[in-house]
Amino acid sequence: MELTEIRNVLVLGGGTLGLRIGLAAAINGYNVTIYDINESSFDAARKLQDIILHLLVKENRLAQNRIEGGIAN
Repeated sequence: MELTEIRNVLVLGGGTLGLRIGLAAAINGYNVTIYDINESSFDAARKLQDIILHLLVKENRLAQNRIEGGIAN
C-alpha cells in the first residue's frame, strides 16, 4: 500500500490534539473518525471544532460550503 492510497483516518482521543489532527485530516480530504471514551471530552471537542471552523471561514482560510458539505459532521 502506498501512502497516497490512505483515505481513512482514525484518531483515538478527542482532546485538543486529537481534534486538531482530525480537523487537519478532514480539511485535506480524508474521511475522519474521532473516538473518545469520555463523552464530555468529546462534546467539548465538538464545540471547539465549531469555533475553529468558523474562525477559518472568517479568516478566508476555508470556504463556508466546505463546512456545510459535511467536513465536520
